[in-house]
Amino acid sequence: YTLAKNFHAKVFGYDIWSKAIQTASERYQLPNLKFETRNIFDVFKLDEKVDIFCIINSLFLLPEPEKLLNMVSRSLTHQGKALVIIPNIESVNFKEFQKI
Repeated sequence: YTLAKNFHAKVFGYDIWSKAIQTASERYQLPNLKFETRNIFDVFKLDEKVDIFCIINSLFLLPEPEKLLNMVSRSLTHQGKALVIIPNIESVNFKEFQKI
């Protein structure tokens, strides 16, 4: 939402959990913002080049993170950037996830 609002970029948000997509779609609405329920690996089947690819607090949850990062790299335009945000590994939430 912030990218779409402040940079007027076309932004797509993907999540495998349809409830998250439904909530995001209800809360954040802009003409240049679209949310879809989609597996991250299926995003690359669209075969589109992007300027910025963000993975927010989920890389550690995904299978084959190295494969995913290679796919991200190939999807970027010449000047494209990948932003990978990782959770605070000292946080209670992250420690609880590790127990699970």
